[in-house]
Amino acid sequence: MRRSTVFKATSVSLILLAALIVGDCRAESAAATGKPRIAVMRAELGEDLRPSLGIFLYDMLLDRAVSTGRYIVVDGEEVVRVMQHVSKAQPGISLEEARKVAVSQLGIQRMYVASLVKVGEEYHISFRVLNSDLTVYRVVRGSVDQERKFEALIDEMAVKLTATPEGFQQIKREDEAWATAQGEDTELAYERFLAAFPESRCASEAEARAKERALPFKVEMVFVKGGTFPMGSPPEEKYYSADEGPVHEVELRDFYLGKYEVTFEQFDAYCDEIGRPRPDDKNWGRGERPVIDVSWDNIVPFLRWLNSLTGRNYRLPTEAEWEYACRAGTTTSRSFGDDVSKLGQYAWYDANTRVRTLRVGRKLPNPWGLHDMYGNLWEWCADWYGKDYYSVSPRLDPKGPADGAQRVLRGGSWDNAAGSLRSATRLRATPDTRSRRIGFRLARDP
Repeated sequence: MRRSTVFKATSVSLILLAALIVGDCRAESAAATGKPRIAVMRAELGEDLRPSLGIFLYDMLLDRAVSTGRYIVVDGEEVVRVMQHVSKAQPGISLEEARKVAVSQLGIQRMYVASLVKVGEEYHISFRVLNSDLTVYRVVRGSVDQERKFEALIDEMAVKLTATPEGFQQIKREDEAWATAQGEDTELAYERFLAAFPESRCASEAEARAKERALPFKVEMVFVKGGTFPMGSPPEEKYYSADEGPVHEVELRDFYLGKYEVTFEQFDAYCDEIGRPRPDDKNWGRGERPVIDVSWDNIVPFLRWLNSLTGRNYRLPTEAEWEYACRAGTTTSRSFGDDVSKLGQYAWYDANTRVRTLRVGRKLPNPWGLHDMYGNLWEWCADWYGKDYYSVSPRLDPKGPADGAQRVLRGGSWDNAAGSLRSATRLRATPDTRSRRIGFRLARDP
């Protein structure tokens, strides 16, 4: 990586706006080059953040900097040294006045200041641009929930930070238009946005959403933030089965999961479109009832069809994703606790159904807004089933055994007793199985 000699890479603080820097240009004259002279100041990291994180961000920002060539850069340490000399020469001068004098002596037109703090699980980055009189010229803020997302966030923030006043206003208009389109959440709203901002950074997402809204049915997905959780159940959990152990830590990336099980309305639209027979509803009713009589093998072409229309990557959830979303941050046998008397508030099962499925979304959701994670229907997962798989499962994004004879089912059905409706309960069936007790739920990547 190329480095500018105006920087000290050993700093444990975040260097702001290295994305504005090119080479060693301190010797250049602002008058000769026509480039503004800026000072990149240092900012301390928030409490409990690793020093290496500041260096990592510095390197990442600097890597984006070397091709700009738009500024003459003064190291923030030079500003600090001049301030110290001014303070010694003029005892009693305020810190702000000393900074103004230093900025004037160095011919600096703007100063760039950054901060990085962590609040809960989120990282908050703030970039401030100050004029020579220390008034605020521009502020750009952003936040992410994982360090691996810094790169995309910094890229987006740098565009806003370095834009001309006219460009910055254009970005603001785009942000406002995107918020409006999301609020309306219709095909027409997203098409209007695309017509106004065809080169927007949100264009691909707007196009995908427009296609989704054009479907003959609505797809409601819940964003599930990645994280770690203990997967499985301990032997002392009531109704424990040996294939639910050992409990092991799993780490997952972000994903989306269907708010509800896929309904007859949705699957029937696919069947009608391609000319295949609709699945049997057993005379229970269609519409908003969860689709039944679909095998794992039947679902694969449905997903291909849906992805061809939307440009998304809809799929079945992995078993780990399913349990993580079902638990919703809990470690009890169910997301609402261990009190089985509450199960009827969240699930359709043998104690409260009329021997059939019920419309989706009629029971309370779990803490992450997902309905019918217990009961109504067993749900197909993407994984092959392995009785002892938990003993060899990788920590990061496990996807089940490489092959097998049966696929995993989760969640329990309308005819199961309470003991089967737990977060860790596992079932399996051959991929060609069609049953009045089995349905599925969509997942997709961000």
